[in-house]
Amino acid sequence: MTVKRRIETAKAMFADGKGMLAMDENDATCSKRFSAQGIPQMEKRRHDYRDMIVTTRGLSDCISGMIVDE
Repeated sequence: MTVKRRIETAKAMFADGKGMLAMDENDATCSKRFSAQGIPQMEKRRHDYRDMIVTTRGLSDCISGMIVDE
């Protein structure tokens, strides 16, 4: 990919004042954050949390894409 193409891609990703949502934290990081808030560190809780984020009404009005962890 050329530098020009990379610049065009970056501009398209952040067009209309939108940004990127980084959801690439791993389970250990998520569990540590949950623990600090007194939330049980269970796979279902992490799944529900991530599901809540991606199904938030109007999210696409604010972001153009997400970075996710496999």
